[in-house]
Amino acid sequence: MRGRVLVAAGLAAAGLAAAGLGVGGSDPTVRATAYGIVNDDRPDTLNAHTSPAAAADPARPDVLVVADRIDTPMSSCAVSSSSNAGVNWQRVALPLPAGADNCFWPDVTWTDGGALVLFSATGGVNNQPVGTWAQRVEDGLAVGEAVVVSGAHAFHPRIAADGDRVVATWVQAGPNTAARPLGFAPEPNPLVASVSTDGGRTFGRPVTVSDPALRLVVPSVVVGGDTVVLSALDLVDDELDYSGLHEAFGGPAEEGDWRVLTWTSTDNGATFGPAVVVADVEIPQRINPDLSSPRPGLALDRRDGRLYTTWESGKGSARDVFVSSSDDDGATWSPPQVVVERKGTQMLPSVDVAPDGRVDVVFYDRSVDPEDVRTEVAQASSWDGGRSFTVATVSARRFDSRIGLGSFQNLTVVGTQTEVVSGDGRAVAFWSDSTRATRDDNRLDLAVALVQADEGPSVRLPYLAVGVVLLGTAVATALGGRRPRRRSSPGAGASAGRRVL
Repeated sequence: MRGRVLVAAGLAAAGLAAAGLGVGGSDPTVRATAYGIVNDDRPDTLNAHTSPAAAADPARPDVLVVADRIDTPMSSCAVSSSSNAGVNWQRVALPLPAGADNCFWPDVTWTDGGALVLFSATGGVNNQPVGTWAQRVEDGLAVGEAVVVSGAHAFHPRIAADGDRVVATWVQAGPNTAARPLGFAPEPNPLVASVSTDGGRTFGRPVTVSDPALRLVVPSVVVGGDTVVLSALDLVDDELDYSGLHEAFGGPAEEGDWRVLTWTSTDNGATFGPAVVVADVEIPQRINPDLSSPRPGLALDRRDGRLYTTWESGKGSARDVFVSSSDDDGATWSPPQVVVERKGTQMLPSVDVAPDGRVDVVFYDRSVDPEDVRTEVAQASSWDGGRSFTVATVSARRFDSRIGLGSFQNLTVVGTQTEVVSGDGRAVAFWSDSTRATRDDNRLDLAVALVQADEGPSVRLPYLAVGVVLLGTAVATALGGRRPRRRSSPGAGASAGRRVL
């Protein structure tokens, strides 16, 4: 009897342990597993790589394309591809179409036919945009000729796709902006969108999205079926930055607020509803409106249609990264939430959603430096729809945030955004890194980190099944030591007590 009890106790203990493994685990973790430099510039090259944009092939998640803007010494861009989830990169030669002397302001999306790189070219008076083109990239090679998307004065172009539905958007400035070397002229400069239904081979006539009187910069776009959502930063009454009246010199930020706005189309970009205010944004610092406007991030959870947007807000060194979500195609947004509570500056966030719903936000983080100069790059990941985040440093080392175009005027440009591409259990993060630079050369490299993101507590069915079996066996073993007594029936008792002759 005692032996059975001991065996049952052992089985029960093993069953509880297995069941615990089945329903428990460690806390969520985010950690960089590798770090590298994407660009293959010569050591004597002084290129400043900023504003990375990247996308992964939905059918082959290990295949990525990343493009970045090069601000100095000449306006240009770089495009690179990886076939092993960002471990190795090769440069993509981007042929320039007629009328384009360079590539600038690139963005990347993925269609059913391959990657599509959208870029503008600059030239003429004050190096203004002279047009926008879309170039297809397959297996690390540019394929076919670039397709014309827009004419001149198209600022901050962005692109997104769902299958063969492609939407490009940009700020369409008027011709007088050409006379403004550092900002926009005070004329109608609306946000517009152009739609392709054939994978980017042709684009339709641009549709005006916004009130032309708004002071809009750095739009973003997501596409899900027939629904298109755009976002942009509205500088509201901040003419100092919008028109470049500070002549690219640093100094106190304007009083008042900016705004994060969104617009939604439910007919594949044919028409758009009115602007929706996501949040007011405390003006963080002076900006170059073309090169350093902090872009609000925008991402779509393709499982349920939930939208996420991120932005930075706050004065000077007291800047935080915020997130908000929408479950009704951008008609309403949740109250702004700080991604991580830290003293110091967090800036230029980007956001993406993994196929399993995990939300990743990547941003520069200067909270580690009491002087608010040296920065790290952090990734914050959420497994509960953005209600809580697990955050970790993903850059290899701290670097000087004062390095970049405009540093001599105390208006440093490190671009408009970081970038993150999210996958199941992992992410690839990109940023501008000054580790190999000095304040004399203002060089910036495009850095990349491969990040592992583990949820932690979860249901592990094999462990849970073993635990249930062991617990059941323990119960059976314990009961096996107690055999119930057989009760005699009245007839049986009488028969047993009679003498048989």
